[in-house]
Amino acid sequence: MFGANFTGITATMMTFTLNAEPSLQRKYFDLRERCYRAELGLAEFDGGEDEADRLGDLLIADAGGRCVGGARIVSGDLVPQALPGEIIAFGKSCVWERFSLNPQDRSIELARRFFDELVGASWRLGYEQALMFSSLLNARFYRRCARATGAQFDIVGQLDGSASDAFAGLEHYVSVARWQPATGSLRRAGRNGDGPTSD
Repeated sequence: MFGANFTGITATMMTFTLNAEPSLQRKYFDLRERCYRAELGLAEFDGGEDEADRLGDLLIADAGGRCVGGARIVSGDLVPQALPGEIIAFGKSCVWERFSLNPQDRSIELARRFFDELVGASWRLGYEQALMFSSLLNARFYRRCARATGAQFDIVGQLDGSASDAFAGLEHYVSVARWQPATGSLRRAGRNGDGPTSD
C-alpha cells in the first residue's frame, strides 16, 4: 500500500495535528476510505468515524487545510488478537491503525516524517511501544521509514486467522516500534536524540 515512491509536497509544507477539528477529521476519514477501497480491494470498506476513533487519538497531516494523511493511535488494551508474550511484557503499548497517505503526495520523505510524528505523539500520550498489523510488503516499508527516524522497528511474525470483518482473508503481520523516554528528550531505542518534533 505504501511501497511505491511518489513525488509530491515536501515534509516542511505539512502541519501535524493530534485530534484535529471535525472538518479535518472528516477529510481523513474520506481519504482512508478511498485508499483502503482502491489499494486493498475492500470495495465495501467504510472509512467513516467508528468507536475506535472516538476512544483513540487521530494524528492528521494537512497542507493548507487539505488532508495529506492520517493514522489512528489506540491503546493496546483494545487489541483482540493474542500477541506474543515478549510484546506484551515490554511496556505500555498502543496500536497504529488506519495509516493512510494521499497517493498524489506520497514520498519516502513524507512517510519518514509521519513515522517521526507518530513516535513523538505516542510518547507524549504515555506509550512505550506501538504495534502495527499489515501485509509483509507494507511492514518492510514501515520498517524502512521508522528506522530512518531512529526508532527500533521489528517484524515479529504472521498472525493466522487474526483478521475479521472487512479484513478477513488479508495477510496480517504484526510489527512493533519501540522507544524509551529520557530526561528532557526522547531516547529512541538504539540512539539518543532530540525530543519529539513539535506539531
